[in-house]
Amino acid sequence: MPDDTLYGCTHTFIELTNSADVDIPLEGCYLHVARTGSKGIEVYHLALDGKIPAGGTYLIRGKKWGNAKDKNTFINVDSYDKEWYIDGELISFNPKDGVGIALTYGNPELKYTDYLIEDSTNYVTTLGIKKESAPYVYDKSFIDAIYYGKAYVDSSGNGYWAGKNALPAASNSISKNVFELEPA
Repeated sequence: MPDDTLYGCTHTFIELTNSADVDIPLEGCYLHVARTGSKGIEVYHLALDGKIPAGGTYLIRGKKWGNAKDKNTFINVDSYDKEWYIDGELISFNPKDGVGIALTYGNPELKYTDYLIEDSTNYVTTLGIKKESAPYVYDKSFIDAIYYGKAYVDSSGNGYWAGKNALPAASNSISKNVFELEPA
């Protein structure tokens, strides 16, 4: 790989962080990636295993982008808990054409058109609450989700996995999405 390109890190990766003082088991949790490919929007699923240790991290490593010896590489992703392969190759999270990432408990075959988050307009009357106090209703499997580059939305402009907005991102960017969950 040429050393005149700024890759930032050796590999694409997703890192789950546990700020609690107890381990968080990952059995039954899934990571999903939706991205635009040659066959349209494709969704890939990864069953997680093991645990996120108390005060620690769990790193899923993807496609190699840079060389650890390259002067422009400042994060060397040589330690990981799991690698994610699609058709024999490490997965890429390049947001050029849009990428959706979701973390769920259960829901192993999530489709990009499955709603994980919905506008609560339909539920306000049923539950007798004000829309302002509960603007969204979440699927029971939902832990967190985010879109980069492009959101996958329905005909009304509502996002399926996350809100209707996507975070702007370049292919050589690093982004941090934080979601805190108290262990049960």
